[in-house]
Amino acid sequence: MNLFSKNEGCVGFNSSLDSKPEIKSGLQFLTFSISQWVIFNKILRVMKLTFILLIGLILKASAEGFSQKVTYSGENVSLETVFRVIKKQTGYGLFFQEELFALAKPVTINASNEELSKVLVNVFKNQPLDFSIKNKTILVTGGTGSLGSKLIDRLLHTQSFGFKKIIIFSRDELKQSEMGTNYQVQVDAGKIEFILGDIRDVSCLSKALMGVDVVFHTAALKHVPATENNPRECIKTNIIGAMNLIDACLEQNVSKVIALSTDKAASPESVYGASKLISDKLFVDANKYSKTKFSIVRFGNILGSRGSVLPLFLEQKNKRSLTITHPEMTRFCITFNEAVNVLLFACEHCLGGEVLIPKSPSFHIEDLADVVCIGCEKNYIGIRMGEKLHEDMITEDDARNTWESDAYFILLPNKHDAEIELYWTRIFNAHKLEKSFCLRSDNNPTFLSKQELTTLIETV
Repeated sequence: MNLFSKNEGCVGFNSSLDSKPEIKSGLQFLTFSISQWVIFNKILRVMKLTFILLIGLILKASAEGFSQKVTYSGENVSLETVFRVIKKQTGYGLFFQEELFALAKPVTINASNEELSKVLVNVFKNQPLDFSIKNKTILVTGGTGSLGSKLIDRLLHTQSFGFKKIIIFSRDELKQSEMGTNYQVQVDAGKIEFILGDIRDVSCLSKALMGVDVVFHTAALKHVPATENNPRECIKTNIIGAMNLIDACLEQNVSKVIALSTDKAASPESVYGASKLISDKLFVDANKYSKTKFSIVRFGNILGSRGSVLPLFLEQKNKRSLTITHPEMTRFCITFNEAVNVLLFACEHCLGGEVLIPKSPSFHIEDLADVVCIGCEKNYIGIRMGEKLHEDMITEDDARNTWESDAYFILLPNKHDAEIELYWTRIFNAHKLEKSFCLRSDNNPTFLSKQELTTLIETV
């Protein structure tokens, strides 16, 4: 039956069972036979019934959506299929860029009434992809330090992050006490926990990491003169401590670790830089042992961090005399806010094994001195042991395995899966650097002017 037909400008129901509708010249109207009306009425009733059934199914799915258990078995099924099953059984829809499905590998799954989080961990275990769900427990090593405390501030004041709990792990009891006073409300609510411990103690670390999902590793001995004079202590914290953290994370099945590095590790001259280079290689290597994903962020001088040049100049300002190592010295510069952004970006997007390097401007140390104290006497003391005139961010050797996006450089391991390269090129439009490329603080295409330095200092 052709329900709707068009004939000489007159629209009508056409049925082989009934006579043709009456057509009057110059008039357009619709006529129904009794049988046609019965048929039309039945169609309307069927439509209403279907609509009611659909509503019933939607309500049922909504009611069952509060369940977070998944039961599903399949061999070499697509990630998209798994997502549909999860949405049907739990009500949780997983939002995904279509481009990512092209990167996904088929999965084999055998889940019987398992927690959604466990199912997702297994599904993404061998994928060049990652997932992010709220309600995570986060541990920050060196959480009472300059950057660690800024990171915690951001986490506490960003509701969209939706963390379950933050564990502040450090060995400074005074700073923990001060932070505890500032965050007393969050402590009482169980949103913050303080653990006094040292990353040199693997047993202490392992206990602290029980139930932890994400680790931000900001603890380190980082002051160049101190580490030059105490190399054994630097090794114990920056290298042995990194090994301890890796072992403890593997033992406790932590999902992701973001480790903080430095430009001084790119082509190290100092004990500190060499220790961080070894630390970085340990974290990259750890990705082959387990489902835990280890990634690294690398940036230069954090403007205003304890022990850096800006606090030193501000302290010397009252004496109207500043100590400068060398008039031509340059450094990379990043603010606390930008550094925290990098850490959170790495946590969300890194797949494991990357060294993520933000594009940061450089500045002249002497320009900073001029801005801090106009007319101050300058005392040139020479480059100290372990220091360099200019810092390296990406060496020519690094460039062979480095990709560039709009905001970041991504240094990949020498031996990496093709999927991780495809991920950064497709999703972030990254392209491989030329082999001759190198980035130092003196050849950086972006330098801060004195006015820009003045503006930045006001935000510290």
